[in-house]
Amino acid sequence: MGEIIRYSNGKIYIPPDEVERARRIGCLDYFRQSRNAELKRVGRDYCIKDHDSFRMSENGKWVWYSRNEGGNDAISYLMKIEGRTFQEACIEVLNAVPVNNEIRARQPQDDQPRKLDLPLKDDDSSMIRNYLIGKRAIDPEIVDYFIAKGDIYQDKKYKSVCFVGRDKDGIPRIVNVRGISSSFQNTAPGSDRSYGFNQYYPEKNSLHIFEAPIDMLSYLTIIKESGLNFKNFNMLSLSGIYSAKDVENSKKPKGLEKFLEEHQHIKEIYIHFDNDGAGINAAKAVMYLYQDYKVENQPPPKTYKDVNEYLINRDIRNVSRANGNDYRGR
Repeated sequence: MGEIIRYSNGKIYIPPDEVERARRIGCLDYFRQSRNAELKRVGRDYCIKDHDSFRMSENGKWVWYSRNEGGNDAISYLMKIEGRTFQEACIEVLNAVPVNNEIRARQPQDDQPRKLDLPLKDDDSSMIRNYLIGKRAIDPEIVDYFIAKGDIYQDKKYKSVCFVGRDKDGIPRIVNVRGISSSFQNTAPGSDRSYGFNQYYPEKNSLHIFEAPIDMLSYLTIIKESGLNFKNFNMLSLSGIYSAKDVENSKKPKGLEKFLEEHQHIKEIYIHFDNDGAGINAAKAVMYLYQDYKVENQPPPKTYKDVNEYLINRDIRNVSRANGNDYRGR
């Protein structure tokens, strides 16, 4: 197999045989190999859980009915939906779906990171405030705190809510975008999945991890309602999760790895994943892979799918307890 060559001037060259292999990789194969989304069968096709209008077929084709988009392979998906360039899309799918033990495509060097394309910020925040506070039951002070920091803002074009994940120096590295009137979720083009929406507090050696930003904000709300200062906690949304059926073969989450690398005082990890198959398996994987840390699984009560569902429906008199665990944070 050839390999992707990076010339000294930064230009990336992909040999024609590798381009051809990338074109043969279907959207479904790509999602099976590289994405954390839970797939479900719908007739002869597959869709992502909570995204029924996005369908993928075994022949590689895909269609997103609500967005009037479709294509024949994974490359077309990455270009049309996630805004990747052709070369970026080729590299992504070649890395995601290697053939046997072939060398994977090399990403551009660290001195030339892909530029993060931040969605244009709206002058107003009223629609996302109504969504997060009114529909998701997030505490208004918490919402306004993150808006004031610039970590949450309203997309000018689609009025979606944007969650900005920063590195240890405060530089934006990833933007998770979520629709407020649909189940649409995506990451902004150029996002580095080694990062996630987070909050850093250097005086605490514990870290709470979540599948999505809204679950993180929900847990901060529970902390605040319990009388604690919500700002005094380390929090990280992993922007999705993944684990192999056999936890011994699971990979360490990139977002968690990067956060621990940049904040080496962390000694304890508390897991707050969803109460579904993917969340349960991913929690087991984290407990197995991070045995050098104190790791504790603290999912919401089993009758609730995730932390936000618990926040919306729980008995407010019992917000400090869940499944017998202290659910207020540590």
